[in-house]
Amino acid sequence: GSARALTGGMVLGKVTAGTATSAAAAGNTGNGTMGSVTVGAGAKAGVYNLVIIEPGTNVGKFTVEDPDGKFVGVGTVASAFSAGGLAFTLADGATDFVSGDAFTITVAAGSGKYVQLDLSGTLGTQNAAGILIADVTAADGTDATGVALVRGPASIIASKLTWPSG
Repeated sequence: GSARALTGGMVLGKVTAGTATSAAAAGNTGNGTMGSVTVGAGAKAGVYNLVIIEPGTNVGKFTVEDPDGKFVGVGTVASAFSAGGLAFTLADGATDFVSGDAFTITVAAGSGKYVQLDLSGTLGTQNAAGILIADVTAADGTDATGVALVRGPASIIASKLTWPSG
């Protein structure tokens, strides 16, 4: 296989979020199901709470709160929802939801590994989190150990940093 080379001075991002799973609360009246959940930029590791607030025939409104209990947004049953780093559709079932029916969406913690900064990343890798001190080479599909500056104070020569394009 080929190798990936990371060079000293490269700005790094950190994988802070992983994939998401969902579960209906025990005792829900409605039997709609949650589609797959896509984790994007801004998602936090932990448990999100979705609660039906305005039931309706074959529709309904719900709220989503993040793991810190902060309001993320209002969504509509059977319509795509995208906010707070999550994207999904809560499908309507044969039995409509009632107020208080709920789901949890659990976003796994990321690996905590440092990778080349990816400005279009979505799992934390889009945020500058460190600077690689010395060159590192890893075979594709493997990790490598290196030395990185991940907290200050430090004197940094900006012209020596390697940023991704964009």
